Amino acid sequence: MDTVPTLEEETILAAVQTVSMQLKDKALEIERARRVPEEVLSLVKSTGIFKLVQPKKFGGLQANPAIMIEVLSQLATGCASTAWVSAVCGLHPWMIGTFPLAAQQDIWGDDPDTFVSGSYAPSTVADPVSGGIRVTGVWQFASGCQNADWALLGTRIPDEVQNSGLYPAFFLVPMAEVTIEDMWHAVGLAGSGSNNLHLDNVFIPDHRVMSFADMSSGDSPGAKVHKDFVYNIPFLSVVPYSIASVGLGAAKGALDAFVDITSERETRGGTVDGGQKVGGFPIVQSRVAEAAASIETGLGLLRHDLKANYDAAKFGNGLSVTQRIENRRNQAMAMRLAVQAVDVLFSCVGGAGLLLDHPVQRAWRDVNAAARHAGLNWDVQSTLSGRHTLGYDTVGGY
Repeated sequence: MDTVPTLEEETILAAVQTVSMQLKDKALEIERARRVPEEVLSLVKSTGIFKLVQPKKFGGLQANPAIMIEVLSQLATGCASTAWVSAVCGLHPWMIGTFPLAAQQDIWGDDPDTFVSGSYAPSTVADPVSGGIRVTGVWQFASGCQNADWALLGTRIPDEVQNSGLYPAFFLVPMAEVTIEDMWHAVGLAGSGSNNLHLDNVFIPDHRVMSFADMSSGDSPGAKVHKDFVYNIPFLSVVPYSIASVGLGAAKGALDAFVDITSERETRGGTVDGGQKVGGFPIVQSRVAEAAASIETGLGLLRHDLKANYDAAKFGNGLSVTQRIENRRNQAMAMRLAVQAVDVLFSCVGGAGLLLDHPVQRAWRDVNAAARHAGLNWDVQSTLSGRHTLGYDTVGGY
């Protein structure tokens, strides 16, 4: 972060640290529930995490988004599924803050604690109508949707002004107009409730529609309303950092658990003499060091980039195409480092690590699942970066 956290931010971080310890005992229960239970989400809400990047006009702190890295990585040490939902839905107040004021009034006018789920991939084509659009389709991977009041979804809209084909956009819709398909039976992030959402010919007024380009323009409608540059940082230079931080936080939780377990663990005599401390083997010591270095390096990348992005918006410079593409590269590399950390730890857990209640194994599944997110896929983002560096046309989201 570019400044010392405020007292309010420090209070929230301290509360998250307490909750993350409680979540360690609830992680298996959450995984089996296939969603974050309402009482658990209420516990997370009580920390104030969902107020951090919400506009002050609606009761939030309007903070530097970099603080989300610290709180989410800490929360993920206790339960990655809960932290994943908190990451996705915790950044929605920032995204909604870029929308026109009328949309923000729809969301928060009656309830500033409104909880918003989402699915961003613009996999459907909307039908433009008088005063808005109509949408029909299926949206996948809507984490936290069973806890939500509204949804923030992606679509493509025909460009009827310049007749230039389809452009991607976000829209906001109340969950009362959405049908949830309860289909989330997953090997990782199993408690995130990332189900499918179905909409059937739902009308969305114009003020609740915002193009990807406008959200990434450096001149969003919400920035004018709130008179704050923080809402001018491009969308893909903010949101993916939060979900990457979950992977690194889950890896840190795995490292902590591995150290605790290994401090007492002894060999049984199967391949070496029994009764020897596992932590005494040099290869195990090396794996611990590799995991720790990977986690710290990944978090360092996230912090470095978010400070640069914040400063660019603060001083009115904006982010160049090169900087935005480097952001995408570094987000994916941070997640790759999280995978590296849990992979080396899981290689040393032995047969006990095959049990589903083993915390290192759960983190291994969760981090590898998070790394499958298209926005954090190393092959996708490294190719985007490499093409740009070598002078080819850029293909991909940035």
